[in-house]
Amino acid sequence: MNKKILVYGPVFADLIYSKLDGKPKVGKEVFAKNFLVTSGGLSITAVGLARLGFPTKLIAEVGNDHFGKHILKKLHSEKIDVSDIEILENAQTNISTAFVYNNDRGFITRMGSRTDLEKLHIKIISKFKKGDVSHFHTLLDFDKNIYNLLQEAKKYKIRTSLVTGWDGAKKYTENRENLVNIFKYTDYFFCNLLEAKILTALDSNKDILYKFRDWGVRPVITLGAEGAVTISDNKIIYSAVPPDVNFVDPTGAGDSFAAAFIAGLEKNYKFEKCLKIGVFCGSKSTEKIGGSTAFPKWEEIEELDNVK
Repeated sequence: MNKKILVYGPVFADLIYSKLDGKPKVGKEVFAKNFLVTSGGLSITAVGLARLGFPTKLIAEVGNDHFGKHILKKLHSEKIDVSDIEILENAQTNISTAFVYNNDRGFITRMGSRTDLEKLHIKIISKFKKGDVSHFHTLLDFDKNIYNLLQEAKKYKIRTSLVTGWDGAKKYTENRENLVNIFKYTDYFFCNLLEAKILTALDSNKDILYKFRDWGVRPVITLGAEGAVTISDNKIIYSAVPPDVNFVDPTGAGDSFAAAFIAGLEKNYKFEKCLKIGVFCGSKSTEKIGGSTAFPKWEEIEELDNVK
């Protein structure tokens, strides 16, 4: 039986504008040369994993509106198992409107309707019990019961990972004790350097990496244009630098990075190699508008030096 990677968390309809003729301001109209509607949120990680050839299941919620149908169509086309996505009747899907300007981006987000997450918990734990999940990946600040889900996953010897955003990082600076408890059942934690600094209240990369390991989790920290760093169980620090890319849109680069890193784990690669392919895929994903549009296939990864 081929086990699946289970991704659980919010998905969005991403409406992305790029190549603007000016900086957006209140009271001023600007025009974009490029526009795309695609799936965002943790669906970007699911798409990346599926594109690399790994059986992937996504558990999330969408409305039965136009945007929800668009997301499901996109995920079907990527061969992702969406059979357990909760489709909410007479409900709205999460929408995020993004604009890319001067190598940065801004967002306007409208959160859609929410289901009773207990319904999704039942589905997730059922998959754990059946023994058909190899890795469980989710968002830190999405589900207040994430501790219980991670604990349940580890009961069945499932590898686990968390990713955070800025809101999650800010929330847990006020509650680090809860964060450390969550990390007891988390194997890998993905974040960017700014989020890592606010969570640890430290400045140097080395100190930050050591602090996370002391908390019992393996941190994987993206550094923007400088690549990424991680640390092994015996506290050896690894780093990887990004390739040269034709930058277009940074949307979802961190989620693409996480997908490729998890793919490396699935192939039993060493941390250094996982980091290298994560940086490669995260960087390549910025070459086209949309978080997953330019995500590479495994054949491109195999062309990297020393990746076997």
